[in-house]
Amino acid sequence: MKNNHQLQVNGRVKFELDKTRERTGLIQLHIWKEFATTDMYGVLKNMLGDNFIDSPQYQLNQKVRPFFQSGSHDPKSNYYLIEFWSDDEEAIDQWVQKLEENYVHDFAMAHASAITEQEHKELDEMAERYAFFEELNKI
Repeated sequence: MKNNHQLQVNGRVKFELDKTRERTGLIQLHIWKEFATTDMYGVLKNMLGDNFIDSPQYQLNQKVRPFFQSGSHDPKSNYYLIEFWSDDEEAIDQWVQKLEENYVHDFAMAHASAITEQEHKELDEMAERYAFFEELNKI
């Protein structure tokens, strides 16, 4: 399994999943700059706050034990850090994939009436990146 995964749009890093455990001993998800939006903040809060025991998100959260380490206090912080208090890398990959799916879906729904051609292109590029996780899980 690869140690890092970066999602890039137009050559800019939007987030990095760092599996090296060098900084804190934990797998960390860094969400950077223009991807650390209030929309992303809402998606993170919804995913982290899902307390319905029968929901797939709750069950996944129990496996990976995500902790909103940085940015949880400020939706406009420009940087979010999620730490995973788990060694289950496959489940962590699933959690990050679900984050991408939720963000793309929520972003598209929230901005459907005012979406630009460039945003359509970026959303299409993000959707294509889901295939990366399929390949990541094969490694």
